[in-house]
Amino acid sequence: MRVTVAGRTDTGVHADAQVVSFETSSTIPVAGLLRVLPQWLPSDIWPIDASDVAMTFDARRSALRRWYQYAVWQGGAPPSTWQGRALAVPELLDLPAMRRAAQALLGRHDFGALVTDPPEGSTTRTVFAADWLGRGPLATFEICADAFLKQMVRAGYVGGKGKPGWYSK
Repeated sequence: MRVTVAGRTDTGVHADAQVVSFETSSTIPVAGLLRVLPQWLPSDIWPIDASDVAMTFDARRSALRRWYQYAVWQGGAPPSTWQGRALAVPELLDLPAMRRAAQALLGRHDFGALVTDPPEGSTTRTVFAADWLGRGPLATFEICADAFLKQMVRAGYVGGKGKPGWYSK
């Protein structure tokens, strides 16, 4: 069986709402898949929905948008629920300035300068949303685009060296 996922994540990145497509000859009804899939999947993969789709649907190529959320815990170590899922920084961030800077990402731009190994073809992407949100000591950067280049968002942070603990949604 060939399985196609909507996108990839980097080491240390958690993925929520990952879309997967596959063809099966099983007679199990779609609703039943949610009950039986967990026994065949690793314990850190939890199916939350299933549906029949057209044979032409491909989880990766049919996706119109991809949404990522990167978490930063400000002012020290995060609580256990966020350890490994948020980058910890000792200082408080200037979220208003970061929100203003994020607006420059909106629209269609060539992001080729952010990748060390540009793919063949276009490095131009359209960013539909980019914003920093603050919830107490937790700051999140949310970005939505038609597609991303490999490490496109992470490359813009710390001189191109992505850090484990980013959270991708």
